[in-house]
Amino acid sequence: PRQNSQGVPHFSTSEQGGRGSGKEGSSTRQQPRGSSLPSVLVDLGGLTKQLRDQKQQGIRASYQQLTELEQLCDHAMHVLQAEGSAMSSWALASVAISARAATQMLPRSSSPVQLCSALITAALAAPAMRTAQLGSWQELLSGLAGAGLQQNTHVLCQLALDSLPLTTWFAGDVQPKHVSLLAHAFATVDYMGGTGALWEGVMTALEKGKMQAAKPQEWSNL
Repeated sequence: PRQNSQGVPHFSTSEQGGRGSGKEGSSTRQQPRGSSLPSVLVDLGGLTKQLRDQKQQGIRASYQQLTELEQLCDHAMHVLQAEGSAMSSWALASVAISARAATQMLPRSSSPVQLCSALITAALAAPAMRTAQLGSWQELLSGLAGAGLQQNTHVLCQLALDSLPLTTWFAGDVQPKHVSLLAHAFATVDYMGGTGALWEGVMTALEKGKMQAAKPQEWSNL
């Protein structure tokens, strides 16, 4: 593999070709054009998506794919350690989605767990998370919770409570999806400390009829 400017190996599509046979998959991904993510994070997201799609089709991951996934987790961890605090909230949230999938696909490996730890550190230090939209917070928290790191994300939950404009949201024209996603994110990571303002806001939204136009999935999330 080549190395980028951070010294992190990057696998090109030609170097990723698999030798899977039968019902084993092979790596044939291409980096999306115009992506603002470091290449290794794009590769990680592409591989986890490919493996999820294969699983739905009944195709098991090949040994080569799982080995590559473990390597990408290690490389992504180093990228986060080097430049994660400067990333956008969207980028950090996308890494959480990939990390959750990697943890489920590599249950005996420490690499996805170490990636999640680096992600938590980066998110805590990233100025972008202090002005992040609700969707980024929800994906970040849910992704880490899905990776089995509920307790580790509690400090991020407190940062979210300190950063999100809850008073403004619930006092204004709050949307049902905002109410349901915010409540769901905190419930997913089993965090209750310091959430008095959150649940008070949720009850206010309910009392003022803000959930009248909610869809079934939004009620389910709530």
